[in-house]
This record gives sequence, structure tokens and C-alpha cells, in this order.
Amino acid sequence: MYRFYSALGVLAAVLVLGIGGFFVNTEAAERLSGTLNDAYALAKDGDMTGSAQKIEEAVEYMDRRSDVLCLFVSHKILDDIRQETDKAQVYITEGERELFLASCRTAIFRTDDFKSLEYPTLSNIF
Repeated sequence: MYRFYSALGVLAAVLVLGIGGFFVNTEAAERLSGTLNDAYALAKDGDMTGSAQKIEEAVEYMDRRSDVLCLFVSHKILDDIRQETDKAQVYITEGERELFLASCRTAIFRTDDFKSLEYPTLSNIF
């Protein structure tokens, strides 16, 4: 009987971690994507100062959440997003608007891909 209770305990732990990971990752991806979209829109409208603040906010958010996110997702995915946000940060400080927009767009696409990996679709399973 103890094996049965142990198995139920392990199953419960796996379910809690799996469901918790889903919510943590989708919330982080949505917030990061929203911040990056705001930065992109501000830069497109010509507000480079506001866009620089939004990129800084995105980088700080990734720094704060990276420890938790690394528990649930591959480091490579997070590193790719971080690399693009770092490049965007450099481009905006140098005044390279077009390069910033391209790098910001890439970061948005990678964040959206990260978010879509959380949903249990056939393409994600196989």
C-alpha cells in the first residue's frame, strides 16, 4: 500500500510542476512579448527614449525571472531571446533605429515561439 501512496505522491508532484511550469512560462512569455511589442511600437513612432526604457525593462525582467524559467525550459531558448534583447539594447543606444527594429522583431518572434512551445499540440509532442 505504501508503494501506491508513493506513486500517487510522485504523480501529484509531476502534475503540480507541469501545470505550474505552463503557467509560469506563458505568463513570462506574454509579459516579455508585450514589453518588446511596446518597445517596437515606440521606436516605429520615433520615440527612441521610451523604446530604450522598454528594452531595459525587458532585460531586467529576464534577469529577474531567468532562475525560475531555467527550471522549466531549455537554456538555449532563453539565451537566444536574451541575445536579441541585448543586441537591441546596443542598437538603440547607438541610434541604429532600423537595426533595433529588426532585432526587436526577432526577439518578439523568439518569445512567441517560446510561448507556443508550452501548448500541448501534436507538433510540440512529436
